[in-house]
Amino acid sequence: MTGVTLEENTASLTVGGTTTLTATVAPESATNKNVTWESSNTGIATVTVKENGECEVRGIAPGEATITVSTVDGSKSATCTVKVNASKVTGVRLDKTSANMTVGETTTLKATVEPATATNKAVTWSSNKESVATVAVKENGECEVKGMSAGTATITVTTEDGKKTATCTVTVEKSLESAKAEFTTLLSKYAVKDQNTLTTTYATMLPVVEKAEDLTKLAPGAMYVEKANVAAFNTAINNAYNVLSNPNSDITAIENAKTAFNNAVSTLVKTTPGAVTLL
Repeated sequence: MTGVTLEENTASLTVGGTTTLTATVAPESATNKNVTWESSNTGIATVTVKENGECEVRGIAPGEATITVSTVDGSKSATCTVKVNASKVTGVRLDKTSANMTVGETTTLKATVEPATATNKAVTWSSNKESVATVAVKENGECEVKGMSAGTATITVTTEDGKKTATCTVTVEKSLESAKAEFTTLLSKYAVKDQNTLTTTYATMLPVVEKAEDLTKLAPGAMYVEKANVAAFNTAINNAYNVLSNPNSDITAIENAKTAFNNAVSTLVKTTPGAVTLL
């Protein structure tokens, strides 16, 4: 046994990649050509002996490692310096490209960074309309999207390495609860519970104008109802509250009642000069 040589003294690969080293034992007539392989840093590169005696080197993390081949007979050796480079991100994808939810509901998005061997898989999440949908990063790196109000928002995941992106279009619809809450807020601007009746009824809380001089008592931009329209407006108010209190009312019924009430406001409620009627 006079020595052992390698075809390559240096090699370069990326994290997750592999290369093969071949050793040649001299002389050709040597009786024992068995060799062993070793990595100086298995945290950087590992070695696996193939059936044909060659060595497969796999990149584990960025850095350098020395791969040493040694003969069993005579302890001759040769080395190859292996440089492992970071595996660059080539893209990112989401498990969903669109999602539908109602206000208050949540859904989860999962990002997959490519390639699987990429060294830096860090990502960030964002919503282009946080008033419609917000994002929160979970401990496992997934993204929880929550519907805030009716509308459409685009959720974007961006890789730290390479700034690659993927998006999911989220459509948020009103829930029955949010539709009722919105309608209740609208009604509260115009009506209060009527304390003059034993039943649960509502009446306008807006000033009632009977004569022209009554307008002089109102501030600029103040809303009011003419006395001749009070009964009709109170009917519209109570019709709206009847829909709200009906346990069988769905979102469509609530939205239709809201439209009808807004129409009544447009027709029956007036304002003194200086402002626009609140709808």
